[in-house]
Amino acid sequence: MKKQRYLYIPIEIKKRELQAKAILAYYAALEGYQVILGQSTVIEKICKYCPAGIFLGTSIVKQHRKLFYKLKKYKYKVIGVDEEGLVYYNKENFIKHRINIDTLQIIDSFFAWGDHHYNLIESKQNFNNIFKVGNIRFELLKKKYHQLYSKDVESIKNKYGKYILINTNFGAYNNFKSSNDYTRSLSNLVDLNKKDLNFYKDKIEHQRVTFESFLDLANELSRLFPEHKIIIRPHPSEKIETYKNYEKNNLMVIFEGEVIPWILGSSCVLQQNCTTAIEALCLGKPIFSYLPSYDERFDGGLPNKVVPCFTDKKSLIVNIKKIIEDTNQWNEVYSHFSHSNLHDYISNMHDEENVFDAYLKFFNKLSFDNYKKLSILKIRILYNIEIAILNLLNKERRSNSKYISQKFNSLTKQELQNIYKFISKIENKNFDSICIQELTRNTFFISKIERNE
Repeated sequence: MKKQRYLYIPIEIKKRELQAKAILAYYAALEGYQVILGQSTVIEKICKYCPAGIFLGTSIVKQHRKLFYKLKKYKYKVIGVDEEGLVYYNKENFIKHRINIDTLQIIDSFFAWGDHHYNLIESKQNFNNIFKVGNIRFELLKKKYHQLYSKDVESIKNKYGKYILINTNFGAYNNFKSSNDYTRSLSNLVDLNKKDLNFYKDKIEHQRVTFESFLDLANELSRLFPEHKIIIRPHPSEKIETYKNYEKNNLMVIFEGEVIPWILGSSCVLQQNCTTAIEALCLGKPIFSYLPSYDERFDGGLPNKVVPCFTDKKSLIVNIKKIIEDTNQWNEVYSHFSHSNLHDYISNMHDEENVFDAYLKFFNKLSFDNYKKLSILKIRILYNIEIAILNLLNKERRSNSKYISQKFNSLTKQELQNIYKFISKIENKNFDSICIQELTRNTFFISKIERNE
């Protein structure tokens, strides 16, 4: 029987991760991996029914310790990745809560974003298997992949015309359920003491003030730039309905699609402490930070170190007007502000480097013999039985389904096919060499079609 190499790629937030992880699955399949790609909550459940392989984690917080322990028990190789390891608002808080020593010690290897992230982990725990690899999402910001988004950018521009994009990140105050639920959810992820709870209470209040200031700014921009749409794009952890109450005329709230096409199609982007600031910077789009209630504890992250920051609305609007009237003035505006070398924070950022290749290089080192064959029918039956029982017994699970759907609504075979057709053109490879099979809800089995010579 032929040896099989299995790779499990879970996706937490579809809008954030799908494109990059689907392409990673594509490259891995071409190298002979049997890839299981899909919604993280589904993959985490079906792993016990599947042949052991390499599991690509999404964080090393306390919550994932139990999952990784089970995977190791099932003979999986676990690679840790922190999807939120680039942008944090408070260094002390990040080290304490995003880097769990017990979780770190369970995994086989960890992929750090770059030197800075590596040093943060090393400052808490000496761990031999940390590799400064970068992140596959940022690989897609390189010019080579821009054509992946060209059709979406054209569609957005045709529908909305010129627009200013406001990316929000107020999941503590404007939480999907409530600010109280935010702290309850945190307690499941990390261990919180009284000092921590006071810290998060202050964070919620800080976000309340900033949230209200952003809405005031959006209204002012709507009045001053009537020829532009002012588009608010909420973070997936937020309650979208809150913003809908403020829609009027050219002020709109839109929560659809991946963020990169929206950035590329915009006249400029506004944010507070979000990864989209770094993405816009890498894409060469005008990007501003608005910090109306500056607090070093919550506004000291990387986005506010590398892009122009404004604490007063008038100065920000003056500079937005400059960019709207002449985009060539962006270089002049940007030159007035201090900036850091992103290469200290993100590895493999040069065009000649490739994060997908770096990932696969490490996967190949971890590969091991596995002669078991994945049974799609068996997994479907066992998963559906498990979910039916869980839904029957767990009311809280049913109440969380709307929030889970907001983070990951659905995934279809057609979506993956569209991504693979584009990437096949870029790489000048045959799309038909990849087989995509639905495994179960929002989860797919991706492999290379073996042809007889």
